[in-house]
Amino acid sequence: MKLKIENLVNYSIISFGLLPIMPNNLTGVLIVIISLTSFIYFLKTPTKKILLKPFLINSVLFFALIISLFYSSDLSNAFRKLGPAILIIIFPLIFYILLAKYNIKKKVIYITLNLFSISTILFLLLYYIFLFFAPHPDNPALDYFSIFSFRKSLIDMPIWGKHPIYLSIFIAISIINVLRIGKISFKKNKLFFYTVLIFQSIFIITLLLMSSKAVILSLLVTSIIILYIHSKNKSQTFFISILIFTFLYISILFIPQVNARFKELFLLKTYSLENLDYRNSSQIHVAIWQTAIEKIKEAPVFGYGIGDVKSVLHEGYKDKSPILLKKNYNAHNQYLSIWLGVGIIGFLLLFYFLIFNYKIAIKNKDYMFIAILIFFSLNFLTENIIERQTGAMLFFFLINLFGFYNYKRIE
Repeated sequence: MKLKIENLVNYSIISFGLLPIMPNNLTGVLIVIISLTSFIYFLKTPTKKILLKPFLINSVLFFALIISLFYSSDLSNAFRKLGPAILIIIFPLIFYILLAKYNIKKKVIYITLNLFSISTILFLLLYYIFLFFAPHPDNPALDYFSIFSFRKSLIDMPIWGKHPIYLSIFIAISIINVLRIGKISFKKNKLFFYTVLIFQSIFIITLLLMSSKAVILSLLVTSIIILYIHSKNKSQTFFISILIFTFLYISILFIPQVNARFKELFLLKTYSLENLDYRNSSQIHVAIWQTAIEKIKEAPVFGYGIGDVKSVLHEGYKDKSPILLKKNYNAHNQYLSIWLGVGIIGFLLLFYFLIFNYKIAIKNKDYMFIAILIFFSLNFLTENIIERQTGAMLFFFLINLFGFYNYKRIE
């Protein structure tokens, strides 16, 4: 039996749920599949239609980055950074131009998210198998039960190795999705509910072991905000929020190394730039942000060009600390990084892109979409999420997928 092109489009969208389990060198296959099926759908559509407004709003940042090439002195680095940046325009092109007449069902989105959560669990299974069988390093400091060991083992995994930040983001998105599933499954099937509970426990434990402070705090804030706006009983929501904070505090308390990473947020020296401590990641972040802001003040309107952000920050680190200079950190803040690259225009375009999607999510009361937007908006404060392929793929796929569905509903 012949497959309808609409079904092929559905399968290509759902296939993105495999992202967490895909080998690193094969993630691009997912983009190729959805691009081809979308193009075939467009060709087979008798009356052509495009959704120009959302396409332009969701992709205009890419054109700003292209313009910045003209005043970038380091063109080789600029073109390297354009690799992940091209996803800024690819996904709006797929959804708002090629699939403009396609009516996506919410069921397809939920299947994609559910597959994403299952893929994350399967990846964690592979990770723990690798952790168990991997030879213990010669360095005695890398104990099996040290946070550093957990994080380093993840990076060292062959084929699937990931940065702890990106695995933490995968887990956080899965936790948000499982919260949605759990609410439904409790009323329908108790066995399924307990399975979901086990999944959630594995996610939370691993998230604590990865100890990515920004992701954990962003997830916590996102959960409380969604709980508050979705709940009719505000006093009950306040009580549940206190319970969540208490649970998180106790969990952190019982894992000393995680406790140390969170404790640094409350130390005065963290916010002092004297005597930088390489073990205090929060203090390092503060020093990086101060350097980025100082450099922004020197070129606030147009920035330095997408290719020169790294060298500009490097120059600033020379006056701060050899620790920053040695590691050659990026801006560790997506908003500041965009401002450094393309100036205040780029910053405002990113901001407007987020506001546009917030508006259509709120108008349709799509709480899952709102949660994803809040979560990423908060993580942009501490990480350059969209400047690596994994982060850019996940972010722009989810935002344009949900944005497309909600925009079509408004239309």
